[in-house]
Amino acid sequence: MMQKSISVKTLPDSQKNMVVLGVVPLGRQRRTGWDEARRARVRTAVHLAFTALFMALVAVAAPLLCWAIDLNQRALFGRWQLGLELLVLNGALTFAGLWLVSRPAPVAVNARAATR
Repeated sequence: MMQKSISVKTLPDSQKNMVVLGVVPLGRQRRTGWDEARRARVRTAVHLAFTALFMALVAVAAPLLCWAIDLNQRALFGRWQLGLELLVLNGALTFAGLWLVSRPAPVAVNARAATR
């Protein structure tokens, strides 16, 4: 678009060109199988990115929560103290958090099958 606008000889023609090129893509486009396949790939990539982010947050949050519990054991449990049980609690919190954020990825559309 930029090269086409620069190649126009006069400023008013270039301005008209920019307006036309800004309006034409707003028209309704026909969806093809390739568009659907592309959208499915983008959805899958976004799903993987957010899943990785949530997994990282869970992997950081569980030990931080166990650390906070360890610092406040006397206020939370009185005389009873957690020792190695914190490792089990950390594992359980991590497992539960990862289970909560996991879900099946969207199914990618086969481009060949979508165009038929």
